[in-house]
Amino acid sequence: MKKIYLFYLLVFSFWACSNHEEALENAKKSLAAGQDEQVVQTLTPVLTDQADLHEGFNLRGVAFLNLKQPEKALADFNTAIKLNSNDYKYFYNRGNVYQATQQLNDALKDYEKAIEINPNQADLHTNKGVVLIQTNRHKEALAALNKAISLNPSERNAIFNRGQVHLFLEDYEKAIADLHHTVEISPDFGKGHYILAKAELLKNQQKATPEICSHLAKAKELGYADTDSLLNYCK
Repeated sequence: MKKIYLFYLLVFSFWACSNHEEALENAKKSLAAGQDEQVVQTLTPVLTDQADLHEGFNLRGVAFLNLKQPEKALADFNTAIKLNSNDYKYFYNRGNVYQATQQLNDALKDYEKAIEINPNQADLHTNKGVVLIQTNRHKEALAALNKAISLNPSERNAIFNRGQVHLFLEDYEKAIADLHHTVEISPDFGKGHYILAKAELLKNQQKATPEICSHLAKAKELGYADTDSLLNYCK
């Protein structure tokens, strides 16, 4: 009987493990497809059954954050980190919650912890740079964004935000170069066209050129809301 019991126990354990792995894979597919509510529905019973599945808490936390439920997201990321503090993604994702809720010092700490674990991931440095911009630490932000771009020369968000830092520091040539690169990478990025036009206007002492007006028209076409105020320069 003991051998039979052990056999059934092993079979049940294998079945449970397979079920959990299948649920994680399904949740990843749903998350990639933007089906956040489906992720929550898939993982909640699994996490009730297996409370040490840190990857599941992380995935559900991302879904909660996408659903604009930051408190639930934070709880899930805290649990994931408690279960496994060696995965940079968990700190990165919790940092995103803190950034979204304007807890910027906590966000910065989590991004720095994620970088400590995995220093070669460009978007970690990008997000650190964005938080440093938000806290008016522009020169430190520049260093973080330079690091991101050195790791991934096509990291659009890093290039765009570095352009904004150069603009703030009134280095218009560098700002325009970064912003041109931004819209080359993402031609449908309305804000990129708008900030590029703004930088060119400042460099050109508020005198519009056909190129400036073209970027403003593109920003308006793409639905960027603040465009009309600068389009007056094109009349």
